[in-house]
Formats: sequence, structure tokens, C-alpha cells
Amino acid sequence: MDTSTDARPIRYLSAPLHQGFWFDEGAFMGELFNMLAIAFEKGDQVFVEKGLDLLLSRLKPMQAAPYPVAVSRFLESAFNPGQLPGTLASYAAETGISENYLSRLVKNATGRSVGGWINIARIQKAKRLLAETRDPVIDIAAAVGMEDQSYFSRLFKKETALTPSAFRKKMQG
Repeated sequence: MDTSTDARPIRYLSAPLHQGFWFDEGAFMGELFNMLAIAFEKGDQVFVEKGLDLLLSRLKPMQAAPYPVAVSRFLESAFNPGQLPGTLASYAAETGISENYLSRLVKNATGRSVGGWINIARIQKAKRLLAETRDPVIDIAAAVGMEDQSYFSRLFKKETALTPSAFRKKMQG
């Protein structure tokens, strides 16, 4: 079997990097598939590998190994549907560790930065609001913690390949 970096086989880690989230499993799996497709198109091999490991861990939950406690708390808090995504400082204070240490833990455990996860949480909340409400895009941007609608729209399009308005039209039409 060729194990060079160009043709490495997909493998299931003996200790997948995941612990449960607070939001419903269906929404999580749907979002994970979307994120995997985008990461694959962008050539983000680290995220694709870790995402596939995460997917497999959800299919075989008895074999799943948890993230470090601070990382699990961060992810659960960031993706809590009843809570607005916070900042690195707020999550570090919530977990009782320094910002730098939380950043290193999250990056090492997930392959993504704290800011990357916060943006994903914001986009997920925005998707839900766009699909379920008729609120103006500027109000949805503010509702997910982004006061600059232009930046919100650029980030949304970068993550979903659709503008917020096009996403709403697709979901509601």
C-alpha cells in the first residue's frame, strides 16, 4: 500500500477527536457534510481528515475519545444554540485558562483555530435564521455578533459559496 502523502488512504483513528455537542445531531451532521465538501474543494486536507474521523466517531460512538475538557467546553459553548458565539477572551475566561493555551489546545485537537470555529458557529446560526425568518440580513448579521454586514456577507459566501440572500432564497423558495 502506498503511504506517500499524495496517496494516503483514509483511516479511522484509534482515538477520534470528538465529544458531544449541545445542538441536535441532524443539524451537526448536515453542517459537517457541508464543511467537509468545502474543505475538500479548498484542499484543506487536515480538516477533511479530522472531519472524516469525526464523522466515523459519530457512527461508532462507543469508540469515540473525548477532546481535552477545555476544548469540549469551548465547542459546546460556541455551538450552543441558545447563546451568541463569544470571543476568544470570553471562552478562555469561561474555561478558566489563558487565551494562548486555549488557542493551542483547540488548534492541536481540531486542526482549526478558535476564530475559525467561532465563525463556523456564527454561520450556522445565520443559516438557521435565514431559513426560518424574514429578518433583514443586517439584523441577522447583528444577531450572530457581526455588526459589519459587508464582512458578514463575505464570510458567509466564503463558507457556503452563496450570499446570505441567495441562501435564504434557496432555503425558503
